[in-house]
Amino acid sequence: MIKGVDFRLYMKELKNSDKLPAALAMSTNGLFGLRPNTQVLATTSDFSVIYKTNSQGLRDKEYDFVKPKNKIRILAFGDSFTFGEGVAYPDRFTDIPEERTPNLEIINFGVFGCGLDQILLKFVVEGLQYSPDYAIIFINKVEVERSSTDIIQNNSVVLQNFSSGYPTGGMATAYISKNDIF
Repeated sequence: MIKGVDFRLYMKELKNSDKLPAALAMSTNGLFGLRPNTQVLATTSDFSVIYKTNSQGLRDKEYDFVKPKNKIRILAFGDSFTFGEGVAYPDRFTDIPEERTPNLEIINFGVFGCGLDQILLKFVVEGLQYSPDYAIIFINKVEVERSSTDIIQNNSVVLQNFSSGYPTGGMATAYISKNDIF
């Protein structure tokens, strides 16, 4: 007890939190993401939320790869903030503008614990299939410091260092740099 506050609850929470249930996460060939068609309950002393993923492993509704005519399609990438940790599905910051703007689709690719390398891989391997008009990365300091692959070398991305077998068009190495038109 400190100043009338019983901190045992917080210590218990730190040891037994289920804010991001392990059953929600998966890794395939080095690409970290969410398990498709999964529904889990995340409970802490601060919130209780059901996280549900679609058939593509996104915490979002189903979207066709073919973009509907007269729609602007935006892909939103980021970590737990973009994912919406502790926030119910229709209340995340990506859900609200889509709901209020009829010609707008915002597909949420947020994955808790990811870094910029995983975001880039997610965009190249999965995101491009959706023919987006725009892709936005919501970045915070922790996210910049995270890295789980060795694809970033000399400020460029070497896709051959990614173990998914990403097709490089017959080239031995595919590079993407900040000045690349890709």
